[in-house]
Amino acid sequence: MVGLSDGKRAVDVYDYLEPASDDDPKVGLRRHIRDAQRTVMVYYSSTLTSAQLLPLVDSLIEEDLTRSRYMVEGIVASGSAEVAWMLFDGPAGSALMILPSKDPQATLRFLCRGAADVFSQHDLHFSSPRTVMADRDACEIMRAGGLVAPWEVPGYGQLVQHVEGVEEYPVIDLMPAGFLCAMGGWERGSYGCYTTVIGEGDAAQTVMFGDQGLESMGLPSPVMSMPVEITDRDSYVARYGGDHVINGGYHIVWADAGDGEGIVQFALPVPRSCFAPGQSRDQYRRIVEDIVQRFLADGRNGFRTDSQVFSATVPAPQPVSQPTASPQPTASPQRANRRNVAEKVVCPRCGGRIPANRRFCTQCGAKLR
Repeated sequence: MVGLSDGKRAVDVYDYLEPASDDDPKVGLRRHIRDAQRTVMVYYSSTLTSAQLLPLVDSLIEEDLTRSRYMVEGIVASGSAEVAWMLFDGPAGSALMILPSKDPQATLRFLCRGAADVFSQHDLHFSSPRTVMADRDACEIMRAGGLVAPWEVPGYGQLVQHVEGVEEYPVIDLMPAGFLCAMGGWERGSYGCYTTVIGEGDAAQTVMFGDQGLESMGLPSPVMSMPVEITDRDSYVARYGGDHVINGGYHIVWADAGDGEGIVQFALPVPRSCFAPGQSRDQYRRIVEDIVQRFLADGRNGFRTDSQVFSATVPAPQPVSQPTASPQPTASPQRANRRNVAEKVVCPRCGGRIPANRRFCTQCGAKLR
C-alpha cells in the first residue's frame, strides 16, 4: 500500500526554503523548484536522523537509492537520472525530498511498497506529490535544517564515485548532519554558522559555532569560538602574541574587520567525528552542550588547562565505518571562494559574515565599535 499524507495542510515549499545566506546550498534548489514548477514529494520524520531516514525509505521503495549519483550542490540523481532527490537534517527532524520526472512510471518507483503501519512504527510521514507544495510539517523540518550529504551515510559513499562518461561536478563540503541536529535553540547566522548567548547582563558571553571560514588559519570547520574584543592588528600582536595555539587545543586568532581593526577570538576546532552518523538527535545535542560547558569553564580559567579537550572531558565518538572505496568529500572551488570572503570577519552578535569595508553587521545591525 502506498503511504498517504497524514492530511497536514499543504504549503508552498519555496516559502520554506529561504536560504540563510548567499552561500547556502538551498539557493539553487529553491530557484529550481519555483522556476521549473517542479512536483515535490517528501518522506520526513521529527525523530529519525537523516542517517536513519535514508536507508529506511530506501528499503520501502522500488528504486534503489544506492545506485544514485551526485549531481551538484547536494542534489543527487536516481540511477536513471530522471528523478532528483536530496537529504535534509536539522533540529526539527529529517526529510528526503524527491523531485519526480514527468514519467509516472518513474515516480511510482519512489512510492512506498510497505504496509501503512510501517509509518507509525517508525515515525515516518509522507507528503504526496504536488506542484511546488508539501506538508507544512515537512517544510518546517527543511526550513529549520539544511541540506546534508547522503554520501556520508554508511552504505551510500558510492554516490560520489566517478562514473565513466558522466560529467563530474566538485563535491560540495556540506556541514555534518549531526551538527545541524544539535543546533536547536541556537540563532542561525550565515550558512553553517550559529550563535548563542550564555548568561545575562555583564556576564553574558556570545558563543559561535560552525563554519566560520578559518581554514586558512589551520582551523577546519566546525569551529566553536568566543569573541573577546575588537582591536587593531599591532595591539593584538603586542597583547596576545599573534595567532597561535594555546592550551588544550584552543587557538587565539584575529579576524580582519577592515579599516585596520579585527575581532580577537578564542577558537576551538571540533572534530567532525563528533557528529558521525549512528547517534541519536539527543546524543548530538548533549555533545554540543558538553563542549560549550568545557569551553566556558576553560575560558574562565584563562585556558590554563593541561588536557586536550577531545582526549579527556569530551572524547570524540568514532565514526561509523564507510565503504573502503568511498572517497571523502572535498571542498569545491566555489566553496573555497566563499571561505576567502568569510575569513574577513564574523559578527560577534549573530555570526553573520561582514564585508571588510563595513563597520557594522548587515544582518543584525551590530556596530563593530
